[in-house]
Amino acid sequence: MPAPTVPGPTPTRSGPVTGRQDGDVIRYLGIPYATAARGVPPVSAVPVRGSDGRPVVLAAVHPAPACPQPSSRILDALMQGALDGVARSEDCQRLSITLPADLAPGETLPVIVWFHGGGYTTGAGDLAIHDPRALVVEQRVIVVAVTSRLGLLGFGGGAPGGPPANLGLLDQLEALRWIRDSIAAFGGDPRTVTAMGQSAGGDAILHLMISDGARGLVRRAIVQSPPVGITGGRERMFRAMGRVTRSLPADAPLDAVLRRQAQAEVASWASGIRAGLPWG
Repeated sequence: MPAPTVPGPTPTRSGPVTGRQDGDVIRYLGIPYATAARGVPPVSAVPVRGSDGRPVVLAAVHPAPACPQPSSRILDALMQGALDGVARSEDCQRLSITLPADLAPGETLPVIVWFHGGGYTTGAGDLAIHDPRALVVEQRVIVVAVTSRLGLLGFGGGAPGGPPANLGLLDQLEALRWIRDSIAAFGGDPRTVTAMGQSAGGDAILHLMISDGARGLVRRAIVQSPPVGITGGRERMFRAMGRVTRSLPADAPLDAVLRRQAQAEVASWASGIRAGLPWG
């Protein structure tokens, strides 16, 4: 029997949404916060309107799809099958909200925004290994998990005349803006937003902390095991990767993009430990 839909809808910047109750938490899954064509910075997601001009209510009951990503023997072993069966899509700019089921009317809770790890190449915000239920229930907070572009799709630009090199970071900034504008409708306090990330997610937060675009969006940060020791001196590695990727057409089929990404990562191996974070 499917989980019951939570009464609503809840208004958001991208349109009204309904979620579902899952025991002691309520989940709103896979809410679009932005849209973007390949190689293009994100733009804010807007409400979908029906033939009558009214916003269509989104049933936010399906997890966010992961950004398409090639298989990695090392990272797949670390993930222990967490990505098995997870949908993949270039349209991955989604976020999911988990809050206590017993949230009282008028109650306002602190917000934690989760940025997952995975070397900027693998993972997604809604994997079961990142389930925020315990954190939400024990600490009485609202957790927002963000999924954004990875690998060559998110961080492979930067060549003259090509796409920006930080599309994945721009996605994350757009997610933070969505949270600023919409989280109050879920009982969250936009003035007490804490960004929390592990590994590459922590590294992303360090970049966000010095980004002018993030000013006022985050109050606190929890940075877990960021790979700060391997992020410098990577120019030669990037040049080697660029020689592999520069001839890839902008409209190449997705499977060709993923093959070229895997080849670029092989090219990075000559840089030793710095190849542990080839993107981002």
